[in-house]
Amino acid sequence: MDEDRARSSIAQRTREHIGWWLAAGAAIAGISALLISMTWPAEWRDNANSVCDKMWPKYSTALTEVEIAAREMIEKEEAAEKGGSPVRDADYQAAGRIFQAAASSLSEMLGEIRDLERPMWGNLDSQVETAVDRGSAIARSFSSAGQAQVKQKGGDAWSKEVDGEVGEHLEDAKKRMPAWLKSLAALKVDQCSSRPPD
Repeated sequence: MDEDRARSSIAQRTREHIGWWLAAGAAIAGISALLISMTWPAEWRDNANSVCDKMWPKYSTALTEVEIAAREMIEKEEAAEKGGSPVRDADYQAAGRIFQAAASSLSEMLGEIRDLERPMWGNLDSQVETAVDRGSAIARSFSSAGQAQVKQKGGDAWSKEVDGEVGEHLEDAKKRMPAWLKSLAALKVDQCSSRPPD
């Protein structure tokens, strides 16, 4: 009888100790995860902001050049319709290269952001992928606009279909911009999200 009570008491204490260690272990793990999550995302954001600080000016310049090139092409086409000089093939090709340069500069910046080491817990990883994917969609639109623009011909060979294709891709890039900047703002990548293009 005493032996049974002793065994029961030992078993009870053992269960209590195991329960305590499990609870303590869970608490320690939780605190460690919290401390790490407070450190790593901040470090990632600092690194991402450094990338933006370094590369955003190039991308912003490329965006300005896209706007100027698109406006100039419209003005030249309107002047040609009114009897002015026809738009040269070289003019369309130059504009196409400008659109593609914007795609390249954005893709380069997004590639560096994607390659930054980041924590695999929480939802930061998925947030980063969302931001990069949204930016990549903009880059693809610029690239597609450039590819279409270089196919355009001046004079009688001018194609309304190609012109419409270029416009659609540029409009698509413009429409996607707010969602991309919003996803960067959610990550506190302020060096990109707080200074959108004019």
